[in-house]
Amino acid sequence: MQALILAGGRGMRLNPLTDALPTSLLYLPGATILDYLLYHLSVLSISKTTLVLQYRGDQIARHLAEHHSDSKMTPIPQYAPFTLLSALANAAPWVTEPTLVLHGNFFFSHDFHYLLENADLSRPTFLLSPEDAAEGRVQGAGAYLLPPEAFYLAAQVTTEKGLEPFHAALKKAGLEPAYQPLQGWARCIRTPSDLLAVNRYLLTHWHEVMYPPAAGIGYDAINFSWVDPDSKIDKSVQGLFTTIGPGVTVRHGRLYNALLLPGVELDEAQEHNAVLAKNSNSLVRLYTSPEEPVMA
Repeated sequence: MQALILAGGRGMRLNPLTDALPTSLLYLPGATILDYLLYHLSVLSISKTTLVLQYRGDQIARHLAEHHSDSKMTPIPQYAPFTLLSALANAAPWVTEPTLVLHGNFFFSHDFHYLLENADLSRPTFLLSPEDAAEGRVQGAGAYLLPPEAFYLAAQVTTEKGLEPFHAALKKAGLEPAYQPLQGWARCIRTPSDLLAVNRYLLTHWHEVMYPPAAGIGYDAINFSWVDPDSKIDKSVQGLFTTIGPGVTVRHGRLYNALLLPGVELDEAQEHNAVLAKNSNSLVRLYTSPEEPVMA
């Protein structure tokens, strides 16, 4: 079994957060989106992991070298057209076994053992919400199993958008797809609201979800918050449902349902329902409408 992470997307709706970082390197409690995905793969019997890179791929390659140098991972470039299906087609020469494909802008709360145990590895199998699985709607999938020959079919539809044309090509070629209902919770991170929703879910379901071991230090179960040990937080700061990343400095203030990305500096701040990031020498503040908390 191989694994493939599609991490080449631009993430336009996450601007200006993605002006300086690719989506997969945006921060969640204790680690990046990519680190969470790689931890999922680390507990599976994966022989080789390939990452398709395009936008700011050099940053992702450096992150892998600095934080995952002991893993068997191969970054490969994506060539035009820069579509999802082109990314799958670019990986075709590297795939020799059934492959678990993960989209690099997704969060998954549960591991994938149930998918691998129940799947026929000779058939494409899409992990979907129960509603989408019942109808065979694959457009929202962020995880799926593909046999090697499926990647060459993607090359026939590289200019198309989304998974539906690929789904149709699979059927036409006689590779009838299967659909597996998702266990747990998942979210595609397309907007700041999505990023904040994943942050809130993690903080309120910390003991039920999969997170990288390094993220275990920093969780505050009383305030449903996560504070990096290397941050500098004044004792007067009050935070609830908030993540404070590495290198962050906060002097006085109140934080509620907030995500402070690495390097942010705040003084006398009142931040609610916000994602804050350091962009060059300026502070980026993105405010979102609060979502209803997700129940377990």
